[in-house]
Amino acid sequence: MKYCRIKQFCCGCSLQTGTKIVGVICLVVGTIGFILGIVDSISNAVAVNKDEADILQHVISRTNNSLNLVTHNYAMSGANNIIRIIGSTLTIATTIFLLISAWRNHKPMFLLPWIILEAITFLIVIGYSLFFGVFLSIAGGYGIGIGYLIGSIVGAGLWLFFWFVVLSYYLELKEDAKLQQFSERSMTDYEIVAFNDRVYRSHEGKIFSRV
Repeated sequence: MKYCRIKQFCCGCSLQTGTKIVGVICLVVGTIGFILGIVDSISNAVAVNKDEADILQHVISRTNNSLNLVTHNYAMSGANNIIRIIGSTLTIATTIFLLISAWRNHKPMFLLPWIILEAITFLIVIGYSLFFGVFLSIAGGYGIGIGYLIGSIVGAGLWLFFWFVVLSYYLELKEDAKLQQFSERSMTDYEIVAFNDRVYRSHEGKIFSRV
């Protein structure tokens, strides 16, 4: 895993600071998505009631077809809103644990839910973006499709960088936890200690510097 790690965030910031920034961004995005999902669900419910009232005024022969069309459209919209609300809720929940870990600079296990969730979401979004990009190329022209794919690639690259920042911070915290446990053992008979492919100096049972 050491080859997949990032040593620092942008502008020389530490991984801890980078994880905080990523967490705040995800928390804002998740909150906005949750609010929009709720608002759209309420708007759709109001619109359905209005459309059903209008449809009742149509000719009987056309009522069933119109009603089926409206029902299908709002069912799809409602399903999308439910998915958005659930996804946003999971994002908010996992991000809260991420921020707790980053602010306290410990408990690496608090980062795992976010890492797993974002990895799954990333794969789903990549698949959807490729499909939709091809669809746009066929329906709207290659220019639109290629533009969408380029934008998706840029967004995916930034997202992937954020994910690796959090993953690297998770690995860093795990190493620190192991080092802390290792240093608490009795090592008074040693002056040089090997740990995790590195060599450290120890004094009175405590590791205090890297060789």
